[in-house]
Amino acid sequence: MIVEFKCRLTEKIFLSQRPKLTKKERSQLGGLDFPKAHTRLRVLNAVANEAELMLPLHRILHYHRLQGSESYSIDANRRSDRWRIVFSWLDKKEAKISAVIIKDTH
Repeated sequence: MIVEFKCRLTEKIFLSQRPKLTKKERSQLGGLDFPKAHTRLRVLNAVANEAELMLPLHRILHYHRLQGSESYSIDANRRSDRWRIVFSWLDKKEAKISAVIIKDTH
């Protein structure tokens, strides 16, 4: 369950499949497929624990830990895209997730 967002823009995408964004917000996330990012944020919110993200059903998310950091990520669009949903685990067993943000990790 997502308990905290790091940025308001990511929270807007989580709350609505077709969020009302300003021109500046849209340009910040150029090329992002908003409905797909919304769906993936919903999946992240629904997981019961970390192991669930590793199930074959969720392999398309490409879940992994970011090198040299305590953050983890899943693809926001698709594997070959630059946008990732980055987050931290507060509790892996209870699936409490914080600091969720969509960002360019490349």
